[in-house]
Amino acid sequence: MREGLRLALLRSPHIRVVGEAADGETAVALTERRRPDVVVMDLRMPKMDGIEATEEVVRVVPDAKVLIFTAYGERALLQRGLE
Repeated sequence: MREGLRLALLRSPHIRVVGEAADGETAVALTERRRPDVVVMDLRMPKMDGIEATEEVVRVVPDAKVLIFTAYGERALLQRGLE
């Protein structure tokens, strides 16, 4: 899924993909290092889930916008993401 999204984003001349992470901890570290304008975050990831990672991203890079992207439809999980 991640690779397909990256390939789709690379087709746009206005978007530059500056990194991708397989888990929440790496996503936070990469965001802190690369300082992207937008982070596309999945809710389900190993080590640190996407909600915890989003909270940390917002703390360490307050200007970054986070777009939650997930294939899961669990209402409770989606509600936590919106909160």
